[in-house]
Amino acid sequence: MALQIPGKRHFWMACTVLLPLLTLLLLVSGLFQWSPLNCWHEDIDIKTGRIQHTRYLLFCQIGKRTEETWLSQSVPDRLKTAPDWHRVHTFSPGVAHSPHYRFHNAINQIKTLEMLSNHVTYDLAAKQAIANKVLELWNSSDSDREAEDFVNQVWANSVAIAKNGQQRFSMENIPDA
Repeated sequence: MALQIPGKRHFWMACTVLLPLLTLLLLVSGLFQWSPLNCWHEDIDIKTGRIQHTRYLLFCQIGKRTEETWLSQSVPDRLKTAPDWHRVHTFSPGVAHSPHYRFHNAINQIKTLEMLSNHVTYDLAAKQAIANKVLELWNSSDSDREAEDFVNQVWANSVAIAKNGQQRFSMENIPDA
């Protein structure tokens, strides 16, 4: 029994089916984790607190959007400054974590402050002072570590205010950083 070598037609039919299937498998497998082959990035503008989401597929940027946050809405006068984007997260299919960047926790800090504002009411001056302090700490330390301590102190003061039955977070409740 002789082994038959497929003709050119069979070879091209097999390639037509297998090549797209193999490409799809590589894209969703996470084999090339965090590469622009198939990933998405989240960046923070440390001057304003805006978040930028960028999507890559096959090394081409296929999407980009910038969203306002609780922080950027608290200090609208800062939106006139030139942005200073820093990477926060990089995600890929099949990979449940991101490399650790200098501003890895910045988005979580913003979401924490936003969540707190749903439980206690911030005076406008206090809200602006908190936002300015977080942005100042990000810019002066070139990471999110010092701001993390400040946000945790704001958290503790907010919880204390809520436990005392108060609803208003004012300038005197802002921790010294």
